[in-house]
Amino acid sequence: MSSVSDASIFRQNQQGKVAHMPIWIFQGGKDTRPTPAFTAGIVSNLQKAGAVVRYSLYADLGHVVWNRAYAESDYFTWMLSKSKANLHAFAGNTVIDKSKGRYVKLMLAEGFLAYQWQKDGVTVSGANANTYTATVPGTYRARFSRKSAVPTEAQWNRWSAPVTVTQVTTTALAANTAARTSSPSDAELVTAAEASGEFSFSVYPNPGTAGSLSLRWEGAGAMPVEVRLVDQLGREVYAAVLAGEALRGDRPLALPASTRGGMYILVVSQGRRQERRRVMLREGTD
Repeated sequence: MSSVSDASIFRQNQQGKVAHMPIWIFQGGKDTRPTPAFTAGIVSNLQKAGAVVRYSLYADLGHVVWNRAYAESDYFTWMLSKSKANLHAFAGNTVIDKSKGRYVKLMLAEGFLAYQWQKDGVTVSGANANTYTATVPGTYRARFSRKSAVPTEAQWNRWSAPVTVTQVTTTALAANTAARTSSPSDAELVTAAEASGEFSFSVYPNPGTAGSLSLRWEGAGAMPVEVRLVDQLGREVYAAVLAGEALRGDRPLALPASTRGGMYILVVSQGRRQERRRVMLREGTD
């Protein structure tokens, strides 16, 4: 809250050691120490290090933001939902894109005596570090021990909540097939593989609200496009497959009215190409 320093995290090159920590930053728009520009730089640097940051900017406040922060409807439930047992997905990404060599890096805090990882309920042999890179889709979880480097079952901490890792090629082809009445031809599959230049878009307003967010298509070709919005825990809050006229001009996104304010990742996939945008949503729907 109104933090005037980064605690030397970046000067000491420690950002990779704190990237797994859930962060909610509060900033007054009229504050001069720190300024909104200073805090925006901190948010950007943390995101580059793989952190997922929730950012609340109160345009009408100066340095004293804490009363407004404490009054946020989910402030205390958000705090109480956080635990060292929770897995962190680097940059909030839970989607494998092999065409770009992009995999899913999962993290726990470092410094515990032992770690164990499972995929689909089966222990991963040799996975005993605080990070694990998932190269295949599946449901992953992990745990650690504070008590022993060779823990008994009773000496392990509880398992993390599961994180589901998906793969963009599978998702894109499934979306492509669902949008057609027959299987894609060989020519269509070639088009999907070469779709790197098919679409371009922008998202606005950003920051926005659940009721105001739109995509502006500047080129999307003819193939269907899958649009997903996921929260900081990788949970999907919106999904749609768009085609035809829906890929022309501006397209409002019908997000659920229950969508909360915070940082999200917009994932747009067409064929084997995928683009991501960070989206900040404010509370409210208008």
